[in-house]
Amino acid sequence: MNHYIKTELGKQALKQRLFDLSPKLRRLLLLIGTSDFQKLTIQLQQNIATPEMLQYLEQLGLIQNPQIKLTEINEKSESIPSQENIEQDIVVQNAAVELQISESSQTLAPQINLALENEIILPKLNFHETKHLMVQLLRQNCGLMAKMLIQKIENAEHSQALKHCQMQWLTALQETRISPIELNKNLQMINHSMRHF
Repeated sequence: MNHYIKTELGKQALKQRLFDLSPKLRRLLLLIGTSDFQKLTIQLQQNIATPEMLQYLEQLGLIQNPQIKLTEINEKSESIPSQENIEQDIVVQNAAVELQISESSQTLAPQINLALENEIILPKLNFHETKHLMVQLLRQNCGLMAKMLIQKIENAEHSQALKHCQMQWLTALQETRISPIELNKNLQMINHSMRHF
């Protein structure tokens, strides 16, 4: 966990509150990569940074482990330049995020503003419609593999219970052949809707 660093998106997410993070996740994101975090005891670091929390922040593209990235890049074909591999890995990690890294000379700030503007026009689903969308995507893409998770979502009686299912839902779908664009679009719609329950 000492090797994780905040990505540019992670820094922007803290400044502009782009994600609806729980207080624990926000605190962890704030601490990652700081000397304050390094000063904590190993036990305290493990309590603050559980593997699940780190995995969730990494899936959102808010943090990354550069050491793992270097290992993955070395294992990939040497015919592709390492810079391209790094960019491809970042795009895959950020599949859950609406912001795309532009190859033009635009800065990150206008992209974030555009994402926030787009968020306003996203449809707001009610609690039952959100559950239905999550279940429908699991049935279409995961089938019987997601039976337990589908039951868990269907049995969720309040927004907090549904939010607890969201990380598993995202992880399950990322392991399927669903296009990153479609997953991203639906994740944004669900996040937007959950903010208004």
